[in-house]
Amino acid sequence: MKHTITLGTLMLAGALNGCSYLERLERRLTPAAPRPAPAASQPTRQVNITLANTAWVAFAIDGAAEVLAPKPMLRWLDSEQISGTGGCNLFTARSRRTQDALRIASLIPNGKPCLTLPGSQEDLFFKALEQTRRFKLDQDQGHQDHQDQLVLENESGHVLARFLRTD
Repeated sequence: MKHTITLGTLMLAGALNGCSYLERLERRLTPAAPRPAPAASQPTRQVNITLANTAWVAFAIDGAAEVLAPKPMLRWLDSEQISGTGGCNLFTARSRRTQDALRIASLIPNGKPCLTLPGSQEDLFFKALEQTRRFKLDQDQGHQDHQDQLVLENESGHVLARFLRTD
């Protein structure tokens, strides 16, 4: 039997191999049990936190309450520079913030590219970043650690993604 290795097979193998490091990193940075968005009965309070020098892991994207490992992560290196992973692909981006307005632009992948299918978790994550126009920083009063939450919204206030602070 003759085995043929196609370019697609090589790309898939590289993508799977390239994600193993990110999976280990994600396990170390992910809080033990991220909680879904607080229900109406669980009060949240607005928190005044700067985004510079903070790290976040996604626990809800595009309304899906469960984000699969490896989970997308964001890190604000300073007030305007972001780095992170969509779960497999590493990226850098620029952010511009004024009060509760936030725009994330110039998403640039870096490192080994991974295959991303349209509609996949990573694809939805990158689209959420590109569509972000507002954000909220909340503290989940229903969670025992009162973890900080970053909520990204589009222009009309629709929640695109939710993150828990990891640093």
